[in-house]
Formats: sequence, C-alpha cells, structure tokens
Amino acid sequence: PQHVPLGNVLYGASDQSNKSKDNGSQVDDVNATIIDPKMNELAETLQKHLVLVHGGMAQNVGPILELVTEKYLLREPKEWEARQDCLAILRDILDALQQQDIAKVAALTTRNFEEPLQTIIPGASNFFTETLIQRTQKAFGSDFLGFWMLGGASGGGMG
Repeated sequence: PQHVPLGNVLYGASDQSNKSKDNGSQVDDVNATIIDPKMNELAETLQKHLVLVHGGMAQNVGPILELVTEKYLLREPKEWEARQDCLAILRDILDALQQQDIAKVAALTTRNFEEPLQTIIPGASNFFTETLIQRTQKAFGSDFLGFWMLGGASGGGMG
C-alpha cells in the first residue's frame, strides 16, 4: 500500500484494484484510488474553504446505523442503487481532491447528502438541519460552495 501524509494524518491506499462479487455485480474497491502526494497543499486549501457549523448536542446514532445495516443486508432495489450512487460519488470526490477542485468536492458532498443518502435514510435531514444549511448559505452567499454532514442523527451518522 502507498501511504500519503495529510497534516499529521497518514492515509493509505492500495495500488491494486480489488473486484468482488457483491449482489451479482462487480464493485470496485474504493480503497484502490491513489491520492496525489500533494496532500499538504490540499489540506491547506481545504482549511481555507471549510466552515464548521455545530448542529447542537450529540445524539445516539445507533438506531440510524441499524437501519443502514438492515437496508444494506436486505439490498432493496432503490436503496441498493442509492448505495452504488454513493460509491460513484465517493470515487468522484477522490478524483476532485486529486485535482484540488474544492468547488467540485463541495458540489459532490451536497449531492451525496441530498440524493442517495436521503434515499437510503429517509430521515437523513430534518427542519433543523435544513435551516442550518439555509442560514449558512445565506450568510456566505456566493462563497457557499456546498454542504457535508459530518454526523449526527439527522445526517445518519454519515461523514
């Protein structure tokens, strides 16, 4: 495996693509993506663009994670397709990070939250979360590039 530093964190990625049979179709192992070694520059760029908005007190995400696990195990068609969309979006995010395209990363994380994540977890958002997003978008105007749910019950504990 190749290891890439990002600040004080070391990330690893396999340089070989692993294919596995999963629900009758070939699925790429997302860990097969190798991230460009310019990670320190990327980390600085991300730090200049990210704003963390605290969503309130922490909540027990156990029931949400249980729901996600059930949907994964049952492989219901709509949710399974959404899961595949999440994996495709993740590959696109990794590509955008390699290109250091922050606007694209932001658009993809927003799309992931609004589309496949909410298909898998219908309660992934709520009035509180949507209000925080709207207020942050209003405060930053055209500088608001996108949204990424880091966790919590309304985000399904996904980050």
